[in-house]
Amino acid sequence: MMKFNITSRKNPIVGQVNDIRSKPSEEAFLLQGEKFIYDIDPSDIKMLFVTDELKHEALIAKLSDTAKLFVVTPEVMEKLSGTVSASTLLAVVRKTRPPMPRKLILLDCVQDPGNVGTVVRTAKAFGFGVICGGGADPFSEKSVRSSAGACLTTYVRKVPMIETVEALKKQGYKIYGTALDQYSCELEAAAADFGERVAFIIGSEGKGMSPKLYSMCDKTLYIPIEGVESLNAAVAAGIIMYRASLK
Repeated sequence: MMKFNITSRKNPIVGQVNDIRSKPSEEAFLLQGEKFIYDIDPSDIKMLFVTDELKHEALIAKLSDTAKLFVVTPEVMEKLSGTVSASTLLAVVRKTRPPMPRKLILLDCVQDPGNVGTVVRTAKAFGFGVICGGGADPFSEKSVRSSAGACLTTYVRKVPMIETVEALKKQGYKIYGTALDQYSCELEAAAADFGERVAFIIGSEGKGMSPKLYSMCDKTLYIPIEGVESLNAAVAAGIIMYRASLK
């Protein structure tokens, strides 16, 4: 482990963290808060920023040899965290990629990072993986917070959706879209045919699935509802994942 001290908000490392905040990826995204950071595998931490080294000495002792520790002033931490809260811990982490599961949720340009994070958290609960095509980044700070850290241990990718669906079909996945039209099958009726390899496409909040993806589906389904026109994207995904997880 390498150790550095930062006392200036103009230090280049501060700019590097802001770049990661604006363009997160599987290899480098931000995690804030003791609860989340203490719960992850310390080997996933690339950079750790603390204002109180003694307070976090147990965590620091577990960092990998390649990790970098930065002891910063409260003013620098405020700049790093983008908040005036009394944060004492921030990490740049990498995501380990577990094997792709047999059940997937495909998010087609879902825009709300809170929805994306909630889908990832629910996917963790029901043994699903999540693939995002466009829309909110699953590794943005809001998505990561909404996932309650589940993004670190769940299969999560952000890749072009059309090519992904083509590849999944070649691997034997059955592709289900979600749509409200005369050709769609009610969720419960469709469940008997889900099979072992299955992927469900959840369209964007405003437009639903793209026409191209719609044409690629083996079948479309809907969740019967009353009193409202549609469900929140994360809620719909959660209902589908729960039903698909039943034996």
